[in-house]
Amino acid sequence: MTHGYRPRPYLLDVERKPTQYRLYPSVENNPRQPPRIPLVPSVAAAFGQQKSGESTYELLEQSLKPLSRETGTVPNAAYDENAVLGIEKPINKSAKSSVSLKERIRHFTWAWFSLPMSTGGIAIILEMQPHIFPGLFETGLAFYCLTAFLFLSACTVMLARFIMFPSTMKRSISHHREGLFVPTCLLSTASLLTGTRTYIIHLASESTKDELVRTVEILFYSYFICSFLMAISQYTFLFAAHTYPLAKMTPSWMLPMFPIMLTGTVAGVIGPDIEEISRAPLLIVGLAAQGLGFWVAIFMYGQLIGRLMQAGLPGRDHRPEMFISGAPLSFTASALIRMADAVPTATPLSLRGNIVEVSTVKFTSFVQAIFLWLPSFWLVCLAFSLVVLRPPRRFTLGWWAMVFPNTGFVIATINIGEELGSEIVKWMGSGLSGILVCVWIFVFYHNISAYIKKDIMWPGTDEDTDE
Repeated sequence: MTHGYRPRPYLLDVERKPTQYRLYPSVENNPRQPPRIPLVPSVAAAFGQQKSGESTYELLEQSLKPLSRETGTVPNAAYDENAVLGIEKPINKSAKSSVSLKERIRHFTWAWFSLPMSTGGIAIILEMQPHIFPGLFETGLAFYCLTAFLFLSACTVMLARFIMFPSTMKRSISHHREGLFVPTCLLSTASLLTGTRTYIIHLASESTKDELVRTVEILFYSYFICSFLMAISQYTFLFAAHTYPLAKMTPSWMLPMFPIMLTGTVAGVIGPDIEEISRAPLLIVGLAAQGLGFWVAIFMYGQLIGRLMQAGLPGRDHRPEMFISGAPLSFTASALIRMADAVPTATPLSLRGNIVEVSTVKFTSFVQAIFLWLPSFWLVCLAFSLVVLRPPRRFTLGWWAMVFPNTGFVIATINIGEELGSEIVKWMGSGLSGILVCVWIFVFYHNISAYIKKDIMWPGTDEDTDE
């Protein structure tokens, strides 16, 4: 590094590893150079005054202190010298023991609902396995019970957060990043609602089964109304109150539309247990809701590809969220097959007096599912390669995106294998299910470890930070 001051602009490489950086003379029209942030002359001049033994971090930190957000030096987001430098300040170990449990609860964000959401997804794929072995049902039931426990625990802690810190309720919903994870609460309820067919209704006695089915039907329509209102209200607020540059686009922008999209998946699973006279309206609602979520996701794909082509890859700590991009296609493929299988057979389908064969509906749905499966597989492979290429440095709750979105792809693979009667595809689905269970264990372990190490639920480390 050159310590002498040279009176021309310098650029800082923000893609380097922590504490590794380089100053460059500005280079015009060179697309091969990594993204860099212009440094004002005071920063460049500081290197000419570096004292012997003075760390580079301290030097840059001191030189950036006089800057403000109004200078235009820091692009877009909230001002933070660590974000500008792309380096991490050494952690103050003594400070980590000074934060109380109450203060940690203050940073319990909506993203924590990703844990019961993903656990419920595992329970669903275990229930749908084409190859059954002893203990499979009991394992799935254990995951379902764990989902219910985690969901109730998350609701309790979140309620405690809002009671102890009332101002955080409005701020959590309106925050530019944490607000995007509010839908994970509804997605957790969708996982619980989907699992009721196997783990509650089928285990209930005949005297209570009918009541449970009617209750699930009411809950389904309630879920549809809530998810539709959320899709409208949250996107309205995001469009009106925040500005999200294309260069910072991530798949998490799709999350507000996920609950309404999962309506079709829920309808396809619970549909066979609903009375035929009530089943057709339920499937129509599910199909319409699935279409809404699917088409909004299609609109988002153009933004995502444009962002990747123009601004490059997301930061390595946020790359697991890339798995979200494959979920709309795979969940739609699965929902189409399941809803077609649930179409009533006793009552003929007719459109303007023309009878429609159920077999025609099933074939059309299957063809559409095949059409969507491979693009979903491509997006999953793309996300996998990006994560493997540069693994995250630290745990974030976004890691759960490696689990729940991929449950849709696994379910779609199993459903296609069953429709084709192909053992190869079925075993592929079973193998992917085993891998996904291992990924769940891996992420769950790191989730608990990160909490114990105070890497999450800690000031400045969670989705509620302004960085």
